[in-house]
Amino acid sequence: MFFSRKKEPEKKSAPKQKKSPAKEALKAPAKAVANPAEKVAEKETGAAQPPPAQAEQKLRQSEIRERLQGGWLKVFITFELAGKPREHIEETLRAYIVTIKTDERIVSLNEEYADAIEHDDGMFSAFVEMEALVRDAETLTWIAINFMPASIELLEPAEMHLGGATVTNWYNDLLSKLHEVSNVLREERNVNAHLTEALNALIKNAVLLAVRDGPKSGKEIAATTGVQEEQLEPFLKHLVEKGRLAEKGKKYALP
Repeated sequence: MFFSRKKEPEKKSAPKQKKSPAKEALKAPAKAVANPAEKVAEKETGAAQPPPAQAEQKLRQSEIRERLQGGWLKVFITFELAGKPREHIEETLRAYIVTIKTDERIVSLNEEYADAIEHDDGMFSAFVEMEALVRDAETLTWIAINFMPASIELLEPAEMHLGGATVTNWYNDLLSKLHEVSNVLREERNVNAHLTEALNALIKNAVLLAVRDGPKSGKEIAATTGVQEEQLEPFLKHLVEKGRLAEKGKKYALP
């Protein structure tokens, strides 16, 4: 059963399925950063294009049943993107759905797109709900790790029996992604630490240059350096404690 914030009257409803928790997951506030799958879509598809006509993707019920009996999985997936402007989010969402559907391990049965919604912070979020067949659990893991959907619901089969190799591959894929994220985070922390250190030194030097011509108040130093007075206070205090700056009444000067 598909849930959508906006229904088009000319579309025929899909066969009723059990209620999906995917819609509930979308009630949470949109994330400030767009899904990483956006980069994948832009890289592989270039300019965003609308998805192909649904008629090209549809299978007969007998073909669907045959694939399910052959080990395929029927899933309900919700993809969401957040960012701005509105047009970019909507086009990019469609573009990476196109990218997903080019994989022969995935067959889209139906898709419903929701219009982008603007949030209080000025960001927009949009989502698409897709009912699809995927070849196996490893393919579903690949989708989860590389496209980071908002939610995944397994519709059929009701029960699955996974072999040791499948579970091993699943954990290795998960660990690989976690290591990748960890490395990126570590690099960003190092960069941030170096930038912070350089910025602190720059502000301290700017303060010392500001009082070179004579004592100045915190407000005057702020006007000279372009740094707000409240943000300067810890720097002024540190320079006084280190003996590099002398506090004379309400003004600061070189010792």
